[in-house]
Amino acid sequence: LLMKEYLKLAGIENKNFAGHSLRSGFATVAADSGADERSIMAMAGHKATQMVRRYIREANLFKNNALNKIKI
Repeated sequence: LLMKEYLKLAGIENKNFAGHSLRSGFATVAADSGADERSIMAMAGHKATQMVRRYIREANLFKNNALNKIKI
């Protein structure tokens, strides 16, 4: 709820953003930056490695995107 209040104050009205967006974004960027699973789990409060591995896969999708290779 706090995140939605700040978005509203900023004039951003998007129902797709929430506190989870920040948690997910952190985990994905941390994985992309090379943070290990346990560190991400500790910082994000995840109890299962399955979720962290999902974020690592998502980070790898961005990293391995063909558009990133041709530097447009």
